[in-house]
Amino acid sequence: MSRKAPQSALYHQQQAILRNSDTSTAALWRLSRMSWTWRGVVPLAMLKSVSLPLVMSLATFCAFTTAGVFSSRVATSRGSEVLVVGDKCATLNGSLFTTQNIRSSQSYLASRIRSSANYEASCYGKSRSAENCRTFVRDTLPITITKGNTCPFPGNDRICRSPASALRLDSGFLDSHRDLGINSQPSSRFLYRTVNECAPIKDEGYMKWNTSARPRNVQFLYGNDPVICGEDQSGCTRQFDVVRFGEGGPRTARSEYGIS
Repeated sequence: MSRKAPQSALYHQQQAILRNSDTSTAALWRLSRMSWTWRGVVPLAMLKSVSLPLVMSLATFCAFTTAGVFSSRVATSRGSEVLVVGDKCATLNGSLFTTQNIRSSQSYLASRIRSSANYEASCYGKSRSAENCRTFVRDTLPITITKGNTCPFPGNDRICRSPASALRLDSGFLDSHRDLGINSQPSSRFLYRTVNECAPIKDEGYMKWNTSARPRNVQFLYGNDPVICGEDQSGCTRQFDVVRFGEGGPRTARSEYGIS
């Protein structure tokens, strides 16, 4: 819009405004004031040269205003996260695991565990960072812990290290909106409850080193799981690849557990 030939004072003032205005709003306001001030001094034809910058400033202002109104449909106030279309969301479906993709799924789960551990260290320790700890609508969820329950597995003391060392975790009923932060219509909200029991179990007699497999692995024999162990019918529940064996054959350290 600049020209090499000599121009009027109106033109130079217009160039100064365009050069020094930080935002389209400021340019729109200053150009409007300039046009009003010069309306009785210069012919109307000269004022028409201001129309293009005025229209462009107004269009930019309207575009950013509209984007600001609809940005809540895309982004949230929780950092750089964005909202996604609900029909594209899903949970990890364990029934789709096969012997071919189980390793990649284990890698994914390990990544999730590391991410959760980092979040716990950052948000529940002494040096909490408020900026990075707004992932969930509530910092903690209520839970009832019951200790000293009987072994929850078939076989009782034959498989549990102690017949009365199980731990029971009961969340109670959680509201999908207030507790879990799922934004949905009142008619689509629900209550969720989870009850979990765990107990230290024995590995003596339930573990087998499989040195003939490629890659070599260690199997835990607590019942057949064809998803994890394929067609193995020896009672394999979980198996883990062994990268390196120690001298003299595989060794495993016995873990002692306790509940305090």
